Amino acid sequence: MPTDNSNRISLRLPHDLMLTLRRRIDGRRSRWSSVGEYLKERLIYDLERSHERTDLMLERKRRTMVTAARLSPEPRLITVGMPYPGDVISVNHYLGARRDGGHYVKQEAQAWMDMLGWVIKQWHIEEWKLPLSVTCDGRFKDENHAPDLSNLCVCTLNAIQEVTGTNDKHFRWHDGTRTFNKDMAPELKITIEEAE
Repeated sequence: MPTDNSNRISLRLPHDLMLTLRRRIDGRRSRWSSVGEYLKERLIYDLERSHERTDLMLERKRRTMVTAARLSPEPRLITVGMPYPGDVISVNHYLGARRDGGHYVKQEAQAWMDMLGWVIKQWHIEEWKLPLSVTCDGRFKDENHAPDLSNLCVCTLNAIQEVTGTNDKHFRWHDGTRTFNKDMAPELKITIEEAE
């Protein structure tokens, strides 16, 4: 078997550690011919053991979360407040046309979608029971500046899909209420609720 020097490492060990290792290797039940062989076997053993421990810890954590989700008496729900940037997030205005006939998401719409994604990411809704119910309420300056809330579903649901990896076919959109206040900045309240 050819030796591959690219996988070799060299260590400088303290003298007392070297003596301890030498005593272990020179013992009656020793199966190693050198300190290097002993260290190699020990290192592989410790690495495999730490991976097994990590896998066990992750499995325990997952089981705990699943159990907690099963024991949860009512569905989880979050409400997120987002600024309303205007028509740029409407289904009629969020795409731009390219010269080759294709389409792209406009920069302002993409920025809003990214912001929504970062806000909801902390709740890990990808672990929630499907389908997810998404309700959008809005506060606007007046009737003339208020969109049809259904037109906001594409940007909103795409943002949730991007951050969770959950296909938007598992989302149920609901128009909420529209309120008007000319003295306050326009705002959307997006409520996400897991299935019962």
